[in-house]
Amino acid sequence: MQFDRAGYKVPMLPHVRIRNTVANGLEMTPVGRLCRWTASRLFGGFILAFHRSSGRALTEQVEALRPSRVIALDEMVSRLKSGRSTSGLLAITVDDGYAATVEEYCQIARERQWPMTFYLPTAYLERGSLPFLMIANLQRVCPPTEVRLGGRDFCLVSEKARTEFFAGLIQRMYTAREADYMPLVEGLASHLIDNGLVPESSVYDVEPPVAWADVERWAREPTVSFQSHGVSHQAVVSLQADELHDELVRSKEVIEEHTNNPVAHFCYPYGGPESIGQNAPKIVSEVFSSSVTMSRGRLRGSDPFLLPRVPLYEQDTGNVACLKVLTA
Repeated sequence: MQFDRAGYKVPMLPHVRIRNTVANGLEMTPVGRLCRWTASRLFGGFILAFHRSSGRALTEQVEALRPSRVIALDEMVSRLKSGRSTSGLLAITVDDGYAATVEEYCQIARERQWPMTFYLPTAYLERGSLPFLMIANLQRVCPPTEVRLGGRDFCLVSEKARTEFFAGLIQRMYTAREADYMPLVEGLASHLIDNGLVPESSVYDVEPPVAWADVERWAREPTVSFQSHGVSHQAVVSLQADELHDELVRSKEVIEEHTNNPVAHFCYPYGGPESIGQNAPKIVSEVFSSSVTMSRGRLRGSDPFLLPRVPLYEQDTGNVACLKVLTA
């Protein structure tokens, strides 16, 4: 099995099996190792992006990437901006602030002395939910149904219709404000629960966020850094310039208040070009020293406010991690 971004099991697709086979074969040959060494020299270091993989998966993947050495994101950004080499170096970043993930990863950071950066969306720590987690729950449990939402009738009887509905909802989430799509989400949730189609817990029980008390505790660890993922985890392209600036400043201030450490780095919610837009990087540069995306790539020649990363997930073996980095 493999896992989606929210951590739910999904069938392993044929292309994933092919990728795994290629990755395993490549790592068994001197050519594969030579390619990795050459890429490191030509294209520089890289930043890994994690969300909620197990500590076992993270450890296996990072170990497989040796001899690349783990350094702090601060140092990586400093090297990039000053023109110093990042070859042979990697940084570990972790998005969203899931309680269990933060606790497990922080222990690994301390035990292995691997610096890790955790990007926190501060409203999630306050309200205990993120829109995409609720949408993922609904997509997982939604049975065949017909429902009226926002003055429109939706026939979600066929699997195809449900797939298209949720695909459209997720696309709106990547580009629009919460107010533009959450009424549909809440309306569907109420319909399913009120009609006894699903239990309330299957919709509203989502991954709990790390508590501020634990953030404060781990912030004293030299290998752990908490940085900004904004406040609301809305796509920044959907926010007006003053709204975005306010989110950036508020998130920075509240994290600094809880950690007594500087907050200099930002992670774009959702992280794709359609979610970032053209204007956000300039606004981010007024508040932070760097920002990361979910666009794949290595660091040589990168814009510090559109830094690429290499995303890794639970199903990625160490060999697949090597292949992802090689082809980034």
